[in-house]
Amino acid sequence: VVGERAFAEAITCADTDYRTSRTARYRYLDLPAPIADGCVRVTQKLGLPLAGVDFKLTPEGQWFFLEANSMPCYEGYDKRSGGAISKAIVDWLSYGGQRCT
Repeated sequence: VVGERAFAEAITCADTDYRTSRTARYRYLDLPAPIADGCVRVTQKLGLPLAGVDFKLTPEGQWFFLEANSMPCYEGYDKRSGGAISKAIVDWLSYGGQRCT
C-alpha cells in the first residue's frame, strides 16, 4: 500500500520460503475491493504512508491476514510491476500525501 493505492502480486511456491526458491511463480493480482480497502484502512490506522500487507490465499479463495509490515522490502515486486510502486511513492511525496492516480 502507498497512500490510498494498493498493489498486489500472487506468489505460488511449493518451497517453504519463496524468497530463496528457484521455482516460485509470480503474477499480478487484482485485489477484491474489500481486501484492497482493508489494506488501505489498516495502513492508515497505523499512520503509515507505505506498508506491505501479507496474506495467504487458499485454493478455495479464502484470505488469511498474516501481517502489515512498516518496512516492506518491495524492490522485487516493484521490478515485476514495471516500477508502479516507486511511481506511487514519488506521486505520494510530490503531492503531499494526497491521493493521486
